[in-house]
Amino acid sequence: GADAAMMSRSVPLEKVMDDAIVALYQNGERLRPSNGYPMRLFLPGWEGNACVKWLRTIKVLDQPAMTRDETSKYSDLQSDGVSKLFSFPMGVKSVITSPSPGLSMQGPGIYQVSGIAWSGTSKIRCVEISADGGATWADAALDEHVLPKCLTRFRSAWNWNGGPATILSRATDQDGRVQPTRAVALEGRSRAAFYHYNGIQAWRVGADGEVSNVYA
Repeated sequence: GADAAMMSRSVPLEKVMDDAIVALYQNGERLRPSNGYPMRLFLPGWEGNACVKWLRTIKVLDQPAMTRDETSKYSDLQSDGVSKLFSFPMGVKSVITSPSPGLSMQGPGIYQVSGIAWSGTSKIRCVEISADGGATWADAALDEHVLPKCLTRFRSAWNWNGGPATILSRATDQDGRVQPTRAVALEGRSRAAFYHYNGIQAWRVGADGEVSNVYA
């Protein structure tokens, strides 16, 4: 990329020949500078840092370039001190955006729990919601248009009784992959690692209606 950091990533030829895009336009207009004008690499299902902005050079090599941006950065440090490189497709994940920290609930009543889910390999098949810390789960409604490797919106009605609660969402994709619990997602990883984390996120709702991060 033409940015000051010269963002550089290796992309397997298989991905390039599958669905990689060199994008010139977005939403019917030329890319805006903040989105990578004049052109940007777009890799459906892969994390944003691999979709290099302000693209200026493409090289064909017979091996990974092993750049800083894929070795010391965007790699997965394991508990034994060894880094796992080249984690490409995004894991299945969901997050509740409302209610969430920064928002507050105004007394008992029926609220809409909503958020987004995604998978780097396929469509979202279902999203489940729990309002009791994961003891029980119920299916949320998905938006009508569910597309592969795209954000999918979900929503569910929740009758809050005004007491403390912990709300979570759990996504499953059409490949059968289920969003893992926090403990499973962190298994084998260094506590200093944070890239590619897709564990279930829990929000705490206090009796005063304030929403906070359970893990903060």
